[in-house]
Amino acid sequence: MALLAIMLLFAACSRESEGVIANENSETTLTLKTTDQTVPQTGGTLVISFNASANWTASSDQSWCHVSPSNGKFGTTSVTVTCDENATYDERNAVVTIKCGKLSRNVTVTQKQKDGLLVTSNKVEVEAIGGEATIELQTNVDCTCSIDENAQSWISIVGTRALTTKSIVLNIESNEKSTPRSGKVTFSSGDFKEEVTIYQQGSKPTIILTQNEYTVSSSGETIKVELKSNIDYSVQMPDVDWISEVSTRAVSTYTHYFVISENTSYDSRSAEIIFKNVSDGITEKVSVTQLQKNAIIVAKNPYVISRDATHLDFSVNSNVDFRVSISGSWIKQVSTRALSEHKLYFDIEENTSVDDREGTISLIGDNIKQDITILQKGGDLPYVTFTCDEIQTLRMSSSVEYLEYSLNNGKWTTLGTSTVEFGGEYGDLSLRGRAYTGTGSSRIIFGSTAKVICSGDIRTLIDYTNYEDAFTGQAVFKNLFKDCVQLMSAPVLPVTNLADNCYASMFKGCTSLKSVPNLPATTLASFCYFEMFSGCTSLTSTPDLPATTLANGCYSAMFSRCASLTSAPDLPATTLANYCYSSMFSGCTSLASAPDLLASTLASSCYSYMFSGCSSLTSTPDLPATTLANYCYSSMF
Repeated sequence: MALLAIMLLFAACSRESEGVIANENSETTLTLKTTDQTVPQTGGTLVISFNASANWTASSDQSWCHVSPSNGKFGTTSVTVTCDENATYDERNAVVTIKCGKLSRNVTVTQKQKDGLLVTSNKVEVEAIGGEATIELQTNVDCTCSIDENAQSWISIVGTRALTTKSIVLNIESNEKSTPRSGKVTFSSGDFKEEVTIYQQGSKPTIILTQNEYTVSSSGETIKVELKSNIDYSVQMPDVDWISEVSTRAVSTYTHYFVISENTSYDSRSAEIIFKNVSDGITEKVSVTQLQKNAIIVAKNPYVISRDATHLDFSVNSNVDFRVSISGSWIKQVSTRALSEHKLYFDIEENTSVDDREGTISLIGDNIKQDITILQKGGDLPYVTFTCDEIQTLRMSSSVEYLEYSLNNGKWTTLGTSTVEFGGEYGDLSLRGRAYTGTGSSRIIFGSTAKVICSGDIRTLIDYTNYEDAFTGQAVFKNLFKDCVQLMSAPVLPVTNLADNCYASMFKGCTSLKSVPNLPATTLASFCYFEMFSGCTSLTSTPDLPATTLANGCYSAMFSRCASLTSAPDLPATTLANYCYSSMFSGCTSLASAPDLLASTLASSCYSYMFSGCSSLTSTPDLPATTLANYCYSSMF
């Protein structure tokens, strides 16, 4: 008997260690072999295994958690638990209960929540004066907040406020410009992303559209046009029967819906919807392009962009699948952004060349190919340009190495000693070069008496690829326009690092020249302005001459025989050089007054013949010099 009692006690302890639960009389047992379970948010099934010594039942306390079968006979068995998808933003639990006689065991089933990231509004409107703007955010995940790079200068994050829903507070700077602006604030967490657009008014009446171009499939659709305006406006519908406005769907004053009917033809079609304020003269247009059948189309082609690096975004609508092919390594498709279907993004590199360039983006699919041409401008340079109302010809008296010409902004061709027709129907003639020594003594020769206007920057003949920083210390343009009686204006001469003889006789004998360029150099070179405007009988005024460091012969005969010249420029230099003013105004028969001459120490022949033949002079300048030099005043008057 004692041995039997010991054996029964050992068996009871063994069953308890295996998870067997018995009633007080040890008549009924229920052994559960499954612990608490977790299922994913998308739903799923799981199995609960157990051993019951009598008939049993199984049930769930939640409607989304289903147990099958719900009852059975004694023995080792299992039930299947099926959970529906959790469409809520909270985690949830259900309890599955197994009963056998008076005994019961519970298994807790936990299901993960649906993650979400929501903003209450995707559009925030701010007055031009700026201030704080609050975005209400509902989320059950950690998220980050970022601001578009092009809007970071005027939108900044102040912080968050602990409200029922999280509030992100932004600081909006005052918009000092006259035009409105917009920027995007992006909230993101993993695959979740929400964008909020901040619209800020400008300081003047305006109408701003969030999108100006819509491309619609041939099957038709309803487009949503959003705009921001601080003035009243009217909507002017196009005179077509395939676009109509749905006024009853407007959710705000600045939201409009337009129904685009199905296009059953094989031709695309387009029209414009106009938003207009008559009193302020403001008009904004929305361009609607509808596809034909079986087509790939973009709203615009070609795209002409500036030389600067930029982004190119455009929408493509197509009823066929397509792939993108790009010519030109300077165009790169951006594929890392969260794109909507058929919305394409490209980065365009800066065009560092002075020449325009062209590339092609091809959309290819279902035996259809749509090419989009990208034209990027090169440098907009101030080439030396000649304009004439009539047909004129130009040639160089001798060939200048690396000098090119272009007619009417066409291709560039080596000039050499060719005779080129321009003006009239041929358009303007432009010159450019990479001639570091300038044009030397080579002259421009026009072929007829037709008057010519010249403009541009002389440095583009030295190095047009980097004209603003071109080395000018060896560039000479001696005689370039000599005896061009047709020339009425001159190119600009901003060079301050001069070469010897650089402008000598440059405009000598240009009897039609009525205006002269500024000469900003303050340190001169030998004979740099020698006879520069000699014989320009139509000149009535001179440029300022600010130079204080002179060189031998620098102003010698500069304005000689300019018979219409009535006044002379100031001459601030106090240290002179040999022949520096020699014959500077000789033969200027209309010159009525002479400039002050400040130097006290003179140089050889410095003033010789300076005012010789100036028959209209009514007075002569003071001559304060105390240290003279050979022939310094020789035939001065």
